[in-house]
Amino acid sequence: MVRTQGLLFAALFFTAAGFYQPMDYDNTKSRFMLLSAVVDEGRLSIDSNQEYTIDKAIVNGHYYSIKPMGLPLLSIPIYWFVRHAVLGPDIPGVVSHIMDPEARYLVRVVTVSLPFAFLGLILFQFLLSCGVPARHALWACLAYGFGTIALNHATIYSGHETAAFFIFSSFSILFQISRGGASAGGRSTALGLLAGLCAGVAVLCDYMVVIYAVIIAVYALTSKIRGASKAAFIMGAILCAVSLAVYDQICFGSPWSTGYSHLAFRPFQEYTSKGLFGILWPDPRVLLALLGSVSRGLLFISPVLLFALAGLAFLYRRAHYRREFWVMTLIPAAALVIYSGYPGWHGGWTFGPRYLVPVLPFLVLPLALAADGGPWFLLLLGLSVVQVACAQLGWPHTAPEIRNPIAEFILPLIRMGGTSLSLLGGGQPGAILGGIFQYVIAAVLSALAFQGLTRPRPRRLPRTWRFGMGAWAAYVVLALLLVRSPDAAIVRRSRWLVLNDTALTLRSPLLQKSAMLESLKDR
Repeated sequence: MVRTQGLLFAALFFTAAGFYQPMDYDNTKSRFMLLSAVVDEGRLSIDSNQEYTIDKAIVNGHYYSIKPMGLPLLSIPIYWFVRHAVLGPDIPGVVSHIMDPEARYLVRVVTVSLPFAFLGLILFQFLLSCGVPARHALWACLAYGFGTIALNHATIYSGHETAAFFIFSSFSILFQISRGGASAGGRSTALGLLAGLCAGVAVLCDYMVVIYAVIIAVYALTSKIRGASKAAFIMGAILCAVSLAVYDQICFGSPWSTGYSHLAFRPFQEYTSKGLFGILWPDPRVLLALLGSVSRGLLFISPVLLFALAGLAFLYRRAHYRREFWVMTLIPAAALVIYSGYPGWHGGWTFGPRYLVPVLPFLVLPLALAADGGPWFLLLLGLSVVQVACAQLGWPHTAPEIRNPIAEFILPLIRMGGTSLSLLGGGQPGAILGGIFQYVIAAVLSALAFQGLTRPRPRRLPRTWRFGMGAWAAYVVLALLLVRSPDAAIVRRSRWLVLNDTALTLRSPLLQKSAMLESLKDR
């Protein structure tokens, strides 16, 4: 089993660390600005670089990042070491592009890609402890790692995947304690503290995860674990809350305020000025878009997650795991309710419903209970992997106005050289074969991980489920082929913007030529 876990980790980490996005947009730049300000300047304001992002707040004449502090906070020792021990003191710290590209890459790999790979191991061990056959557990972990946008965000300094690692780690620790995995008094208490810290850090990385943390807190307080462990969990969460309050007090003048209350970019104020922190009543149309639209639909981009819906029914029948069933039902449900009432539900320039990334690990157990590696599973997994791989090889940032990101945006960009950078591609734009070869290596590692695992008795889903999955697969294929945006000019301008920005950043003649040719299409 150790060999299987090692190969799983290698496949996930190699694929996440092997890609690098040539451009950082406001969502990630704002976080890097905060990190650079702390390490390079010894302050929390981002005044030196504020002109390069719209994701900023202004308080008393100073500019601050509006993004959660958690990911930059975790990155401080990594960046300090890279800045002083690896790159050397002659590398300027405060520059117009915020940080040296190598430093940004190394920081992202350690704080985002590495937790993503470790989360794969945590999920695998969690599934085994729930009695899932090892072969089914491996299929589920590979579906999570390669068939969902978790992989895309493992290459982006967005905080979502790091939050996913910490929030599920908190739940997994509590599960092990409640099942007697840490019955010794002192160890149980220490693990309770660790679970609380993990939940708190997850919130520091992604504010909306606080809703999921509350659900997990209820799970902790109602579990059959020692009172000292429960108290330690609460203490760990409080320590993180206090750190956030101190940060908000220093930057925004109140422990109850955040950067979103002092937005410098006025158009963003419409997202936070209405309802409860910008959240309104759920809109059924948005809910349907979050689940089934071509551009942002969770079940469209990752149709393999349909097996999670079937698995929830299997999980409910296991009375021994009834409390876990409610955690894994309420967290995705809460996320859908919240974001279907949020005006910025689309997440801006992104591929897929990025706000749902922290929810994805909680779908893996029900997915594993229904996934058996059969033809229907492989069909939906294949459709999922292809779409995620397109964004991974191409461009995981897509304007919300584009209805079919893969057909209209990502594939045309790949043909013009607008690709992610890859290690085997030499870090050069347009080197698509290097990125594909990285996927081939990951596929070989994944196949080797199955060796020695006993093939369990096949599970046959009801005919209605199989019919529904077949119909959904047909919908996905037809929509990818037929759906197009009503305004082709917006699509062309978006492609030109990406090509032009990347050409300027990388000083690439190939991308400069592609950007020029794309601009001529509107004349």
